[in-house]
Amino acid sequence: MLIAYDFKILAIENVCEKPLNNRCQYEYLIKNRDGISHKMSFSIYRFEDDELVVGNSIEKKKFSFKYKVNGNEVNWPFAGRYIVFLLTSFSMLALWRYLTISLRIRENHKDPI
Repeated sequence: MLIAYDFKILAIENVCEKPLNNRCQYEYLIKNRDGISHKMSFSIYRFEDDELVVGNSIEKKKFSFKYKVNGNEVNWPFAGRYIVFLLTSFSMLALWRYLTISLRIRENHKDPI
């Protein structure tokens, strides 16, 4: 999570796409530390549902896997999965790169018959 947050939730609204109302999301009216209010919607993996309720204050520093809800420190719920995903992805890329280079070297160094 590369984003810093510091806000208080003032109101929540369920907004659905017209005309079918089949795509809905929550929009939150939040007030920043600077006193500026605006609407924002969060990705499903940012916070737990019970943390995004009216009156809660959320504070998170940039590049951190921890944040505070009403002053109580909370670990980001998807941190473990996120780290495993990144490590697996980089490992697969490294393996793919190693194999493609080794195959090219073998093809270039074949003994002529």
